Amino acid sequence: MIWAGFLIATSVILLVSALMIPNYALFAGVLLLLVMAWQIVPSIKYWKELAPKTYFRIENNCFVTGDTETENKVSLDTISHITIQKKKGNVISVILNIKRGNLYKIEGISNIKGLVKELETIVGSQNIRVASWFHR
Repeated sequence: MIWAGFLIATSVILLVSALMIPNYALFAGVLLLLVMAWQIVPSIKYWKELAPKTYFRIENNCFVTGDTETENKVSLDTISHITIQKKKGNVISVILNIKRGNLYKIEGISNIKGLVKELETIVGSQNIRVASWFHR
């Protein structure tokens, strides 16, 4: 919501300045920012409603993620290695690299350090690497 508010506020400021100065490129930029804000708001609302319903757990040798509508299971045997992304010493995200070539990125959960410790005991410390470069 903060990004959408920022985009809308920036668009309004640029729109007012574009009306005072006949600069069509600035006016086109304002319209672009408004379109971007219009598209961001529904996705933010969706994730805000979905976040409390999302769960992660490990059961029966599977890593299970899901919400009220879907559930995904990944067998722990198919995980080739795990990449931990840190920023300023804090774990930001965990990437599960699957032998078939798929990636599962987990971020934004409250007990991510506990999840890393549990995955390390199951997968083995030799299959865990810490990313020295944080990327999104």
